[in-house]
Amino acid sequence: MSGTLHFEDFPAGQVTELGTWTPTAEEIVAFARKWDPQRFHVDEAAAAEGPFSGLVASGWHGICVWGKLYVEVVHLHAASMGGGAMED
Repeated sequence: MSGTLHFEDFPAGQVTELGTWTPTAEEIVAFARKWDPQRFHVDEAAAAEGPFSGLVASGWHGICVWGKLYVEVVHLHAASMGGGAMED
């Protein structure tokens, strides 16, 4: 993406490729120890016996990485003035 993007630059249904991410076992375990310490995220031996047959990245980890990729690819190039107010 080049230039500053405005609302009209985002047509309905547009798909934007954000890239790929392949976590290492160390990244999976480090994130999970701090934020989602389930056995299949932090213990390779326990994960091997589970339904996934190995270590699995936390869904929260994936969401955080998606956020980073979105900011790098889209948000840093958008003319954002912040969100609208919310009222009860």
